[in-house]
Amino acid sequence: TVKVVPTDKPRSAAIRGSISLGSSPTHYVFTPRKPLATGATYHLVVSSRLVDANKNHVVVTGKPLRTKLLATNHSAGWHYSTGWTRHAASSAISGSYTAATAGHTATLHLAGNDVEITGCKAPGMGSVSISVAGRTHRVSEAQSFTRCGVVLWHRALPAGIHTLRVRVSQGVGNFDAVTVT
Repeated sequence: TVKVVPTDKPRSAAIRGSISLGSSPTHYVFTPRKPLATGATYHLVVSSRLVDANKNHVVVTGKPLRTKLLATNHSAGWHYSTGWTRHAASSAISGSYTAATAGHTATLHLAGNDVEITGCKAPGMGSVSISVAGRTHRVSEAQSFTRCGVVLWHRALPAGIHTLRVRVSQGVGNFDAVTVT
């Protein structure tokens, strides 16, 4: 048995996926069934019964792996309700921002010490409600001039993997990217 497990979680929290032979007899590739959490750390766990052809026990070497710390608005980990549209913006981290009208949501699994959401502020923009780790904060995106790549919200995170939820609470809301540290 080979499992990929989030750090500080029991084996029962293993990520579902498949393992296939890589470029050599000692190299294997793990492909998760769904995207891993942005900024989370994972480690490989093997069964003590796993042995090679010479009856040598398999030993995991190397350090745990941390996923990317940046989730652009087109990263695979985002789950969007219907109604979000992407707009090009040269000053956005993603090269674009996603926008929707009130009531639409987007979610992302993440982990880290801090989380930061960037987006655009402009005349006529509405507001978004950002929820993570049991707290919600409403952010107005309206201002007298248009500017993208702006930090909309920043917060410290408790340990573990959390679900970040961005909900458009009024008018048209948007975001560009999420960064964790």
